Amino acid sequence: KVLLAYKPKDVRDDKLEKIELTKYTENTIVDKGKLIKELEEVREKGYAFDNEEREIGVSCIGAPVFDINNNTIASITISGPTARFTEENKKKWVDIVVEVVKEASDYLKIIN
Repeated sequence: KVLLAYKPKDVRDDKLEKIELTKYTENTIVDKGKLIKELEEVREKGYAFDNEEREIGVSCIGAPVFDINNNTIASITISGPTARFTEENKKKWVDIVVEVVKEASDYLKIIN
């Protein structure tokens, strides 16, 4: 989600046009309109949350890594048992992931 969210709109839409969304769980987003809305929210928040969208019992938090030109070149994601992603823990993990990607992005800008 993170990598797709940070693509230019025309690139994102072109990629979505060419793929079929597969339902893996009840939480999988298979409606392209809903996915686009979710991708826009990812850009606004600066991170993505996957609540058992691929596998029941597994949730993920991911955020983008930027290069010197502010292009998204990677994402850093953590995954774990959904039971560990309570609202309190989720906030803590989001803060950690966002800080790590900021440090990675800053480092990449320094070495380039």
